Amino acid sequence: IEGRAAVEHVERALGDAYEGAVRGIKGVKADGQFLNELSNLRKMVQTGPMPDAVKQQFDAVLVAQIQGKLQGQTAMTSQTFKQVESEIGRLASRYGADASVDKQLLGDALQETQAALRRWLERAAGPQYSADIKAANAGWAEFKRMQRASTFLGAEDGIFSPANYLNAVKALDRSKDKGGFA
Repeated sequence: IEGRAAVEHVERALGDAYEGAVRGIKGVKADGQFLNELSNLRKMVQTGPMPDAVKQQFDAVLVAQIQGKLQGQTAMTSQTFKQVESEIGRLASRYGADASVDKQLLGDALQETQAALRRWLERAAGPQYSADIKAANAGWAEFKRMQRASTFLGAEDGIFSPANYLNAVKALDRSKDKGGFA
């Protein structure tokens, strides 16, 4: 398979791999490291340069998406975790693409929250599923480059060139002045 069919196939395969690993984990119990990371993120946002309204948005997302879904033992089911991680990623992406610098900073804070969630899941998964989750997350990052490359001009029917792929890698580099790409 090639082109768009290949992109769709990879997306499904990675989604299935991630869901399979997450399904094997019965519950995700918050550990001290995650709680500390979340607390530190909150402090950084509260003392950062964002206006109070944006800081309140960040807090509202944390309350609704994480604290509100943690059960009595500071845990959530793996399915709930997957929904939370996905929603925070969606919000990070939307805010990160906003024209407002304040909203972009909010997107960055949510992206770091998503990264903390993923690290938490890897620890909670234990050795049996941790490697599968890491591999699925790494594969997803690579997939996003492939997906982006397949949308560029010249990628007829989703078949992209090495130059398209290189441009996708550069486009998805979020480091300052594309320093990671350089």
